[in-house]
Amino acid sequence: MECLRRRTPISRSHKNFVRTDIEYTDRVTGEVRTFNSVTLPKGTVIDGVDVSYYQFSPMFVNESRYRGENYRDIPLLTDREVWLKKKRARRGRPAGAQQGRQSRPRTSCASCRLR
Repeated sequence: MECLRRRTPISRSHKNFVRTDIEYTDRVTGEVRTFNSVTLPKGTVIDGVDVSYYQFSPMFVNESRYRGENYRDIPLLTDREVWLKKKRARRGRPAGAQQGRQSRPRTSCASCRLR
């Protein structure tokens, strides 16, 4: 589905669902970099599909202008899809660990649908 509005869609989430400045080491250069992660709360439905606890990594996360200090604004690009990923855990271990690779359900949606 295409976004009808040309303005930048902004998703707002409570600060408990947003993690910022998560550090990791780049495999190629060995440089320490950071990324952000947002988890969708329980009961989130997009186009009839339950996407509770799915995660995505936005480029920017800002404090909310209108909702106060406990909320975060996540600006998204209008013409891009957002890839949502979900980790599956089974008895304390990631699912698919015995095959050597984790299986993760993935889905995508238009950025204007994440409100």
